[in-house]
Amino acid sequence: MAKTDTDAKRIPEAKVKTKKVDAQSEYISLDFKGLSLPWAILLGVMMFTAGIGSALYFGLKARPVAPTDGTATITPTPTKTFAATEFPEVSLAYVEGPQIGDEKAKVVILEFSDLVCPYCKQFHDVSYGTVNDQYIKKGKARLMYKFYPLSFHNPAATLASKAAYCVETLYSDAKMFEFVDLFFKNSNAVVQNAYDSQNNPLINIKDKEFFALFSKISVDSGKIKTCMSSAEATARITSDGAELTKFQDDVVAKGLADGLGTPTFVIGVVKNGVLTGRFINGAYPVVAFQNVIEEQLKK
Repeated sequence: MAKTDTDAKRIPEAKVKTKKVDAQSEYISLDFKGLSLPWAILLGVMMFTAGIGSALYFGLKARPVAPTDGTATITPTPTKTFAATEFPEVSLAYVEGPQIGDEKAKVVILEFSDLVCPYCKQFHDVSYGTVNDQYIKKGKARLMYKFYPLSFHNPAATLASKAAYCVETLYSDAKMFEFVDLFFKNSNAVVQNAYDSQNNPLINIKDKEFFALFSKISVDSGKIKTCMSSAEATARITSDGAELTKFQDDVVAKGLADGLGTPTFVIGVVKNGVLTGRFINGAYPVVAFQNVIEEQLKK
C-alpha cells in the first residue's frame, strides 16, 4: 500500500508494465475534484480501447505485497483438491474489525482485500456466496474484513476502502458488506483506467456512478463523502495495512511465503487474543476454503 495520507512505512512493490490507452471519463480524487481527459482520440485508438480496455484492467493481477521476483500471483489450477494441509499454519494477533456472521461462530475467516483487485472480486463473485451459505449463515464461521488498497490501484482503491469504512462506522457492519458486494458487482461501470501527466497508470473512480451506489443500499452519500475526508478514515486504512504488513514479515521470516498478495485470508480459531489457523494467499477455488474451514471446525 503506497503512502497516501501518512508517512507510515510501506513495503516496496514490484513495477507493473502496462501499455498506455487513453480514455475519456469523469473521475473523483481524494478531494473529490473532477478530472478529465480530452476526447481527442483517433478512431483506431478508440477501437483498440474498446477491444482491450477491460482486459487491461482485469488482467492486472494482485501484486504481492513484497514480491521477490516482480511477478504476480499465479492463478491456482481449479482441478486440484486443495487439501487443508496444503496451506501453512500461522498465528497472528486477533484485532476486531467489521464482520458478518454470528459473533460466537467458532471459525474466523480474516480477509485482507483491495476493492479494486480483480482477484478479490473473483473471490467475492465466485466463492463468497458458497462460503456464506454453507458456513456464515449457518453460524459456523464469521468473515472479518480488513482494508488493504494497493498503491497501483489508487486513487480508486483508497477511495473505495474509505467509503466502505464510512458505511461501516456510520451505519453498520451489515451495510458495509452490502456496499462491498455492490462495489464488486458494479466495478466495471465504476472503475476506469487512466494515466497521469507523467504517463503513470492510475485507476480512477467515476464520480456519478460511484455515489449512485449509496442510494442502492439506503445510506446518505453526503455523509459518506464527508466521512471519507476524515482523519479517522485515513487512520483505519493505515491500521489495517499495518496488520497485513506485520503478518507478512512474520510468514516471510518463517519461510512460509515470499510475500503476500490480495486477497489474503487467515482461517482459524481465536484463543487468548490470537487467531491460529491456516492462511490462503489468493483467490483459490471454493473447495480450498471449504476444506480449511471444515478442518478448523474440528478443532
